[in-house]
Amino acid sequence: MNIGSRPSKRKPSGGIESLRAIPWIFAWTQTRFHLPVWLGFGAAFKHVIEKDSKNLQMLRDMYNQWPFFRVTLDLVEMVFAKGDPGIATLYDKLLVSDELLSFGERLRSTYEETKSLLLMVNYYFIADIFLKGIFLLHFYLAAVHGCGSFLFHSSFGLLYIVMSPCKVENIC
Repeated sequence: MNIGSRPSKRKPSGGIESLRAIPWIFAWTQTRFHLPVWLGFGAAFKHVIEKDSKNLQMLRDMYNQWPFFRVTLDLVEMVFAKGDPGIATLYDKLLVSDELLSFGERLRSTYEETKSLLLMVNYYFIADIFLKGIFLLHFYLAAVHGCGSFLFHSSFGLLYIVMSPCKVENIC
């Protein structure tokens, strides 16, 4: 079903590489992982800090003195506030084949490393304060995503099992 003004793929016969940006971003948002937003930050920070330990203070100074840098990091931090690796894990367990589960685990490890490196630069997470303010909303969102992931699995499960067997264990 085409629900947008354009098809989701550039070439109907193409694979994941032919996806347009909007369905790609929507898919990562749906799983509450937001991978396209944060993926390069941790590697860049890690490289700069390992190159010279004085660079950590330089990043802190940039955060405090450069408005563009500060806003950029604050936006990435907001994405961490909206993200939930636990929900991403649920989607993985329901919809990802066994041979690809380790890839999701590596991505979640990178997510946590990026979060801790960002914390080294700005000392605190506004996101943690933000999440305390909407604590109840998180439970409602988790329930909605839990139902959504099971619906995806039940709707596409038969086709998916034929294409790539999936074992669902210890979800609830």
